[in-house]
Amino acid sequence: MTTYSGRKTWVTVVRRGPDQPSANQRHWWDWGNTTTDEYIFAFGPPKQTRMILEFSRIRAGTVEAQFYVHHLGEQPLNYKLNNRQVTITPTENYPYIVLKTRLGGWIYRGKPNYDVTAWIDGLTGLGPEKLVSNGHVNAVYRVGETVPGIPQWETGKLLYDPNKTSGYVRFVAEERLPTAPPFRVTPSLMPTFPYFDIGNFTNVDWYRANPTPFYWDVPASQLLINPFVGFENAGNYSISSKANPPAVDFESPFGFYNFLPTSRLSQLVVRSESFPTKDTMDGLSASNHPRTSFRYSWAGSNPALWSYSLQLAGSIPLNHKVTIGGTTVDSIGPTSLPSWVVNQKWPMVAFVQAMHGYAGSEGIYEYTPQIPQSWPWLLGQSSHPAHFWQHPYLSNKSGTTLSNKGLHPGEELAVGFRGEYNAFDFRNPVLYTSPVDGLVHLAWAQSGVWNLGNGWYVRSESIDTGPYFDAWYLKHLKKFGVDSRAQGGRTMQSVYDFGDYLVYAGKTRVVIRHSLKNPAPIVLRPPTNSLTWRSFLKSTAPYSAGKSPWNMPSWLNTFPGATLNLASSRLAHVSYTGHQFRMVLHLGAPTGSEHEIPGLEHIKPGEYLLTYTPTDRRWKATPARIGPLVANLTVDPAMVRQRTAITINITNRGNVPDRAQVTLDIDGHPYKGASILIPGGATAHQSFSWTPTTTLSAHLSAEIDGHPFDTATLKIRHLTRWQLFRQSLPRQGIQWAVAASILLLAGLVGFAWISMTRTDSRNRSTGRRT
Repeated sequence: MTTYSGRKTWVTVVRRGPDQPSANQRHWWDWGNTTTDEYIFAFGPPKQTRMILEFSRIRAGTVEAQFYVHHLGEQPLNYKLNNRQVTITPTENYPYIVLKTRLGGWIYRGKPNYDVTAWIDGLTGLGPEKLVSNGHVNAVYRVGETVPGIPQWETGKLLYDPNKTSGYVRFVAEERLPTAPPFRVTPSLMPTFPYFDIGNFTNVDWYRANPTPFYWDVPASQLLINPFVGFENAGNYSISSKANPPAVDFESPFGFYNFLPTSRLSQLVVRSESFPTKDTMDGLSASNHPRTSFRYSWAGSNPALWSYSLQLAGSIPLNHKVTIGGTTVDSIGPTSLPSWVVNQKWPMVAFVQAMHGYAGSEGIYEYTPQIPQSWPWLLGQSSHPAHFWQHPYLSNKSGTTLSNKGLHPGEELAVGFRGEYNAFDFRNPVLYTSPVDGLVHLAWAQSGVWNLGNGWYVRSESIDTGPYFDAWYLKHLKKFGVDSRAQGGRTMQSVYDFGDYLVYAGKTRVVIRHSLKNPAPIVLRPPTNSLTWRSFLKSTAPYSAGKSPWNMPSWLNTFPGATLNLASSRLAHVSYTGHQFRMVLHLGAPTGSEHEIPGLEHIKPGEYLLTYTPTDRRWKATPARIGPLVANLTVDPAMVRQRTAITINITNRGNVPDRAQVTLDIDGHPYKGASILIPGGATAHQSFSWTPTTTLSAHLSAEIDGHPFDTATLKIRHLTRWQLFRQSLPRQGIQWAVAASILLLAGLVGFAWISMTRTDSRNRSTGRRT
């Protein structure tokens, strides 16, 4: 009897071989041997047998081990022992695991032998859950080595597949990378059988050493199976597929890269979620395009925490040939995977920073395209990207909680996380550092959100639609809850970068600074190896924490220069026209004359349209002129039961933006449109769709902010048969109709000619005259 994890353990050794050690050995594993004998394990009471381990020699000098358990070990195992013969109850007499060497014994050439095959009849991690062994082997694992004593690769294949359309894993493969740290595995309890241990699995630390492949977890009373090569530690490359090779899918590949020689922690993890053409194992309908996405995360100054992540998606096939343990799959190989990912042009590119670091083995989950909501737009089935890119959910949880376990998996940003995205065009992922806010950003990002917690967030934008952010807004949601998005809210502070000028706008203060220091960004590429990772850390060291979002006026301190302080003032409606920045200034106090900005000297209190033209570096202040708004109705021809477009065109005759609420009334039924902002001197359009149900005329009237501005009478016509025929045709129906008509006419002419020819022939043969 001995004790493991606080529980008494009883081991009975059944000697069956010709050469037996003496009975006074120090340890129980020395009483027998691991080539011919059996070991019976009871945990707790002596009669509570939970596992039997049986060893035997097989041909050509190889050996075999069989593990017997009932219900994975959670229930007692019934057996009889008679004259060194163990007989297990017939219903339980199926080994859960059969392990065989392919050459030599358990110890080969003085090292543990990792040239082995394991057959599993129970829970394997592959296929459907199976808790009881029943004689039908459902998976086979093969392990191989190139250096004695180190498992180099491992493959696992499902043999019993009861439901070929279910989304469970059918094939796995792992291999150690050339740059992997030294292989470490916890010592086995049985020195001559180096794959088995007993203990408390919750105390196992994968980042110190791999647990043994077969592990009896005492508190759970269960026999566990662990990967020989390792699990999600540095220097590991894996395939986990719901489809059989070679067209693998799901996590194929998943790479864990270390840039510190002795660390078992990864500093870069590249996790794909890929599904080839026609694959439906992700739960989506079949597509003629592959669905490929990557989560590409790397560590910052603290190599134990994730700091940055790229989230990438598109229809790029993974079609390189990768061979692991003799099995070839379609994927991207481990050494080229990082550079391959960052060198592709993706239609969806997102960037995430965990401002305080993020623990875990698989990288950053936040703000990811690896969810079904992303694919309708990526596959052309929707005209807009998923809503969460522009307006992610603002979780009030810290980043220590995985977002994929939250209320809105993949669609939210935890407190202290920043997310930026580009879905405008195909782009390589390129980053840059901004001296304005002191942070790393995604080049060409359409928008960015930094979750500060409790409904506070920073919105970043590029109002000139260039590659770099030039506007930052500190916003607060008055009503904040578990379903709150980064959408709307009151702007408390803002900063704008116009190149030579930086502008701060608060609730009652505006600062315009002529910068003597060029705030040009530093462009970066994502790290792909040890050298580029170290270079990235060096370049971004001053930009990892950023400037305080609560004190945006201090952002201007980095840029000394002539400054215009406007007290009792507000700035609104900052925009870019293609050559000029425009904004509305509400000036409540005289400017003074301490620092003069050309074009803004001594402007008096009032409301102004401010413009700044970067080409000539000139400001101009023009008194604001509001409205009026002029509008009219545009109506498409209407036919019964056919959708009709009704458009309201609103022109702003003023020089400053104005907001309008449009309402369309159709025969006494009001349709309320969205509130729209019309820039000064511009025209905005709002369309309504309406389907007439009768052929009578309809009376239309439109209002802006409750004031009528236009009316119209719409006549509704019947559909003709030809129009109904066109409606029933597929796209480009008129071309089809014309082609069908020509073919029909040609067929009729041909039929008539053939008929006449046959009649003339018959007449000639009978001598008749026509």
